[in-house]
Amino acid sequence: MVIVHLSGGFGNQLFSYAFGYAVAKARNDQFYIDTAIQDAEWFFRNPDILKMNITYDKRVTYPITRKFLDRAVFNKVWFRQSIGWKTKELKEPDLQKLSDPIAYCKEIKGDIYLRGTWANESWFQSVSDEIRPLFTFKEELSKEAKSIYDEISSCETSVTVHVRRGDYVKIGVAMEPDYYIRAMEEIAKRVKNPQFYCFSEDLQWAEEAFKEAPFSIHYPEYHSEDKGVEDFRLLSAGKHQIISNSTYSWWAAYLNGNQDRQIVIPCREDTIWNQETVVEGWISLPFTMNGKPEIETVQQ
Repeated sequence: MVIVHLSGGFGNQLFSYAFGYAVAKARNDQFYIDTAIQDAEWFFRNPDILKMNITYDKRVTYPITRKFLDRAVFNKVWFRQSIGWKTKELKEPDLQKLSDPIAYCKEIKGDIYLRGTWANESWFQSVSDEIRPLFTFKEELSKEAKSIYDEISSCETSVTVHVRRGDYVKIGVAMEPDYYIRAMEEIAKRVKNPQFYCFSEDLQWAEEAFKEAPFSIHYPEYHSEDKGVEDFRLLSAGKHQIISNSTYSWWAAYLNGNQDRQIVIPCREDTIWNQETVVEGWISLPFTMNGKPEIETVQQ
């Protein structure tokens, strides 16, 4: 069997699942997903991927606590009891060194456990056409979100913009307004009369930051019990996208079904958002993070 550790938040979960699915497919093996970290009461992310039409043979979970003795001993025991004592654990940094990670995984005898983020299209490109229908949602949008979705999807020049704030501000990786404004300018070169729809944890910040931008920018507000997932679906509804340095909006753009889509992605080689994260045909722009200077312009 192949067990994949679902990493962190929603976007990371999608990357983890996609690579695990690709490996299980190559091995013609059973596919398990490990949601233990999202299931922990103290963890601030939910296993939102379970709201999608994904397929798997089994969901694995076990206690993960932050008590000293548990971290030192019992968490490790519970983990091994759940995945199997003989299961071989494979980590992303080790597989990155290989020319063909999936072929390597295919040749391993016995069960394997995959731990990493795998935030690169190359990790799952062999099954990308199979992944897209799996990454659709089981439930209908709420009434308010559906009204916004219909407006965005019916607009032939809609451009959804993800401005990641929240925890990014605290850890110093939130992007400065200049990236978004230059991204709007790039889209305006390619799309006539673009209508920008901005989504963020802090719409007030975005409105203030972009108030001088000479574009038509909408800031949809609505109530939802599941706003994180519904914002994702609304982002993906745009004909075009401007994404932030976030796997969340990377996937919202990737799952956009518009054949003529224009996607702008942040890129700088001294971060994890380097050229490897850029999908063929996307427009990459440099960026600053909370005042940290950008490096050379990268355009595709």
